[in-house]
Amino acid sequence: KGQYDAAIADYTAYLKIRPDDAGGWFNLALARYYKTQANPNEAGYRQAAADVSQAIKLDAKQASYWHVRGGIYSQLMIVDFVPSRDRAIADYSEAIRLDPKYASAYRERGIVYERANRAREALADLNTAIRLDPKNATAFYTRAKVYGAQKNYVAARRDAETAIKLFPNYDAAKIYLNYIIDEDRKAAAVAKKPPTPQTAPAPARPQPTPAA
Repeated sequence: KGQYDAAIADYTAYLKIRPDDAGGWFNLALARYYKTQANPNEAGYRQAAADVSQAIKLDAKQASYWHVRGGIYSQLMIVDFVPSRDRAIADYSEAIRLDPKYASAYRERGIVYERANRAREALADLNTAIRLDPKNATAFYTRAKVYGAQKNYVAARRDAETAIKLFPNYDAAKIYLNYIIDEDRKAAAVAKKPPTPQTAPAPARPQPTPAA
């Protein structure tokens, strides 16, 4: 219901009674995470990550715990890009190890790779995410951005259009599709432009022979 402060208060009270309940810590983390997403700030994300870490300490076999903490670290990439990037990748990788068919973990790790300009890894993860969940608009949009950065405008346009078809209100995908269409048009215009004729160099003047 979006009553995050009430949820945080109740989970905090519950964990005073049952401090070893991993699910309680995880749900407390979710409440903090959702609250922080509404008003992004580093302290809120750090606290949410700490709560998930406590849940993982109590039960490290839940792929969703690692996945959510990876999502928190991906948000913190804006604060400390490299450390949070590496933590996010590590957490998504552990979620995938625990559940090899975790489509959203592949998608989110692919997004992190795309933000880090690691196209090969991004495409591998996004391809897997789409294979496991072919109706995921975000995976198609992110793959479109990877293809666009490689100037593969045909593939980028196809993926952006698919993302919009799956989610008609996907404004970011619409903006990116317009950008790709414009870039493709510019590239086509350059390809059709006739080469500039080269001017023949002027003949060299003979140099006088120096006197003996």
